[in-house]
Amino acid sequence: MKNRFLYSLLILCCISCKKDNKPPLTIFHNGSILTINKQNDIVEAMAIRNKKIIAIGNYHILKDSLQKIYSIKEVDLHQNTLMPGIYDSHSHPITGALKDLFQLNFEWDIPADSLHKSMKHYIKHVNSEIVIGGAWASDFFEKNQIDHPLRWLDAINSTIPILLADDTGHNLWVNSAGLKMGNINRDTPDPKNGRIEKDPQGNPNGVLHENASFLVLDKVTFTEEQYAKSIEYAQKQSLSYGIIAIKDADANKKSIETMYKMDQAGAINMFFAMCQSTPKMARNHPLDIRSFVETAKKNKTDNIDPYFIKFFLDGVPTSSRTAAMLCNYKTDHHHPTPTNGFLHITPELLQQDIANFDKEQFIIKIHAAGDRSAREAINAVEYARKNNPQSTQKHELAHASYIHEYDLLRMKTLNIAADLSPYLWFPSPIIDNILATVCDEKNHDFWPIKNLVKHEVHCIAGSDWPSVAVNLNPWVGIEAMVTRKNPTATNTTKAFWSEQKIPLSDALRIFTINGAISMNKNHESGSLEVGKNADFIILDQSIFDIDPDDISEIKVLSTYYKGVECHRLKP
Repeated sequence: MKNRFLYSLLILCCISCKKDNKPPLTIFHNGSILTINKQNDIVEAMAIRNKKIIAIGNYHILKDSLQKIYSIKEVDLHQNTLMPGIYDSHSHPITGALKDLFQLNFEWDIPADSLHKSMKHYIKHVNSEIVIGGAWASDFFEKNQIDHPLRWLDAINSTIPILLADDTGHNLWVNSAGLKMGNINRDTPDPKNGRIEKDPQGNPNGVLHENASFLVLDKVTFTEEQYAKSIEYAQKQSLSYGIIAIKDADANKKSIETMYKMDQAGAINMFFAMCQSTPKMARNHPLDIRSFVETAKKNKTDNIDPYFIKFFLDGVPTSSRTAAMLCNYKTDHHHPTPTNGFLHITPELLQQDIANFDKEQFIIKIHAAGDRSAREAINAVEYARKNNPQSTQKHELAHASYIHEYDLLRMKTLNIAADLSPYLWFPSPIIDNILATVCDEKNHDFWPIKNLVKHEVHCIAGSDWPSVAVNLNPWVGIEAMVTRKNPTATNTTKAFWSEQKIPLSDALRIFTINGAISMNKNHESGSLEVGKNADFIILDQSIFDIDPDDISEIKVLSTYYKGVECHRLKP
């Protein structure tokens, strides 16, 4: 039985056993070591040396064999779990860090009077020429009976630009100075695939949807120093949660170049997959791929890979009604005209772009929150497969919230990954808003994770911080996958489409080896196997003994990246 768990011992025969100065080696033992290999084996011990895993299996056999050659240091796990490091496959770590460090933060459910006080205090005590912050809930104005958002903000301050993002990151709330910053007035036409909300008199009311928000946001810039501090902060936060690799789902060139400089200085201690940003505004021609290839080539290192690209195909299925759906949204007195959302990019243009980037070996992430946009994204990948039959890149359908059954069945065949957002899979204000907006016949098909796993679609997941999550904590998402309940709610009995919950073992694979595959790192990380990098974490308890409703409370004692302890929880 013991030999069943002993996979390999790499004994360097050229080293003489008579040599006095034995090379060092570390053995971790006395806990449950979850390998996430193909068999999902749990072993007693793991030995690492020079950044690599050199042996796993039975503790006594490992020690007896290795101590003849190595000077062994032992780490007692005290019955806790050791497992591969977490892969966050969809986040905005630099944006989130900029928000935490340099912007005004508030919770989605903040009452209007509390937000008013916070903003007055912030403007008074923070010396800034602009106020950027968020995030207000999608139903914030209705819930707080704010009939004119512009006047509400102007009552706080109308001379300093105030730019507040919503909980999806797709819509913006600004004051008069913010409108001026974007050269927006009553005569400004809606940009394609965007909307400037107007009051009954035809004047902007301060709310900018989708591409209209970029009339203002494109004027916002950050310094290299701010990016550097934000990258350092995001890395520290990631490692504290056990994240050893993260995919930035919308990275601009300046942030990528800053990160490259930091890596050359030895300041990057985890892996970053950087999805290069593509233009948000509507266009009529394919992208010039040469600049993206140049950025990827110049900034690629062992710790940074910019051979990823992000396309925004639609918006969000909240009250803004900007996700592209196959059915019409519900109408109400604020939205009397039937609509099924819109696409930011025409299907023909998307197909050309996807085929071009696929040919250059980019992994492509396509934001598709509606089932109509999901279908067009899948069609575009199908077009690329026909044009580049040798390509093996696993492209990604970001959010994968609404997928028609016909399209779900196509995903495995076309080698498309479902990029999931489990941080939203439970009752919450944003979900309530979505369910009140999307046609009823679709709402029983929301985030069909179990169906995706059943049909062997490659599933990955991410926090999407700061768009929908308050931090990078992956254990919140893992718990939501397993329970479909709100991990932070006092009433834990209410679940959202609970028949789609999955076992913990599946959720852990999604956040480890599946994520590694999505970042082209599975040959060296994502599971604990001989020859792979020693990328792993030690938890504060045995994950197999925990109540599913308590998974979000897990703490990471230590995070190791390439054999180096990069995080240790302070007592």
